[in-house]
Amino acid sequence: MRKIVKRNYFLDSLKGIAILFVITTHFNFSDREELSLLFPYWIDMAVPMFMVISGYLYALSYERHGINTMEQAYGVHYTVDKVIRYTVPFALAYLVEMLLGALDIVEDWNGLDYFEYFVRGGIGAGSYYYPMMVQFVFLYPLVYFLIKKYPRKGLVFFFCANIGYEIFKWAFRFSGEAYRVLIFRLLFMIAFGAYLFIREHNLKRKANPVWMWAAFLLGVLLTYLINYKKWQILFISDWESTSVLSCVFFLPVMDLLIHKCGNVRIPPLEKIGAASYDVFLVQMVYYHFFEEDFYNAIGNRVGAFFFNFLVCVGLGLLFSKVEGPVTAWCAGLWRKLVENYRKKHYEVPENMQN
Repeated sequence: MRKIVKRNYFLDSLKGIAILFVITTHFNFSDREELSLLFPYWIDMAVPMFMVISGYLYALSYERHGINTMEQAYGVHYTVDKVIRYTVPFALAYLVEMLLGALDIVEDWNGLDYFEYFVRGGIGAGSYYYPMMVQFVFLYPLVYFLIKKYPRKGLVFFFCANIGYEIFKWAFRFSGEAYRVLIFRLLFMIAFGAYLFIREHNLKRKANPVWMWAAFLLGVLLTYLINYKKWQILFISDWESTSVLSCVFFLPVMDLLIHKCGNVRIPPLEKIGAASYDVFLVQMVYYHFFEEDFYNAIGNRVGAFFFNFLVCVGLGLLFSKVEGPVTAWCAGLWRKLVENYRKKHYEVPENMQN
């Protein structure tokens, strides 16, 4: 029997806030400006926010769809539907990048370049996100069911696994490019999102656990030392500001925002949040191909900054209207093909039935 789970309206608003952070972080702020504006404590948390929210929302989806086993979670319909949801909008955005590349706006490409950059997630700002979310679809069932069975121990396990991945990457000298597209660097944030849902709906929840606030204080200190005092932790050499150690201060913040603000309605942010993936794809193309020209044409940093918001959000909302029906059609076509295959190969013809 499927559980009826109360809608958390603030999650869309949180996604809206996170995508605005993404647009902000890709503007040409200097390192000094970013530190003076305390970016490591809020703007840099955009992608970790998305991972916590995604971990929570996928757990919610599992509950609503009655997914209780690994076999169900890895079912063809459910898994491929999710992959299609990420792939079709990205493919449309990537088509624009290919056309711009073919027109030599950026550089001459050959056939292999098109395939390589598709797998890598495109060429614009934050282009690692698409391959990361495809990995998320296939990794998440393992995370969810372990957290569901062993909530606290599972969370400790995934924190250690995240640290283990950082050490593995450092020991085997992964390139920064390989590191950025692999989702394991955000494994603990995903597990924490699942944990927040499980704790709320399956456990006797205690408000604001002490360990979370200890993590908050430790994370604030580590973030300060890593970003402001330039501490170099031996095994963390890439993306320090969003490493697992820098993000732990954000745990109780997300806990409070998700569990205390569920009924808060901010319609503009909800609308942006619902289209956050489309806004992200638009800003990815915009920042790589057009932002510099518009920046020079406007000639004013403040004006250019707000112009970026207007373009990315406005076109992102429009893009969501365009890709939505296309994505739904592709998903429907896939389901129809699967059903036809099953009928053809597995169902007994009527003239053979007794």
